[in-house]
Amino acid sequence: MSTSTLPPDMSRYQPQCGMPPWTSSVLPPEEIPDILRQIGEHLAGYEQFVADTDSEGTFDLLDEVLSDRAPSAQRIPYLTARLSALLARLLDAERFIRARHPDQDTLPGLGAGRRVLEDSAETETLGSVRRLALAALAVLELAGEPL
Repeated sequence: MSTSTLPPDMSRYQPQCGMPPWTSSVLPPEEIPDILRQIGEHLAGYEQFVADTDSEGTFDLLDEVLSDRAPSAQRIPYLTARLSALLARLLDAERFIRARHPDQDTLPGLGAGRRVLEDSAETETLGSVRRLALAALAVLELAGEPL
C-alpha cells in the first residue's frame, strides 16, 4: 500500500475553521448538570404528552361527550373538569406539537383551543363540554403524525 492511500492521522487533524481543538470540552463542566436537568424536564413533559395523546381513557372521555347519546346533566360538571384539565395539558405541550410539525402553522389551532378553554370556565353546559371535547380532539389531531 502506498503512503498516499493511507488514511490521515486523525489525532493530528484539526479543521481549518473556527472550531475549538478536539481536546477542548464542548460544554463547561459547571453547565452540564443544568443541561441534564433541562433534558430530564423535557423528557418528563413529553412522556405526559404521549400518555395523554395515546390514552384509551382520553378517547373514552371524548366518545362519551361526542356520541349521539348526550351525557346526563349530572355528569356535565365532571366532564367539564376532566376535559378542561386534558385540554390544558395538551395546550401546555405546544412545543411538542410544534416540533412534530415544523413546517405547519399550528398556532391558529392551539389558539382556538385556548379560547375554548377560557370560555368553558364560565359555564357548565352540554354545549360548552362538547366545545371542550372538539377542541381537545382538534389538538390531538394536530399532535398526530407529521404530514
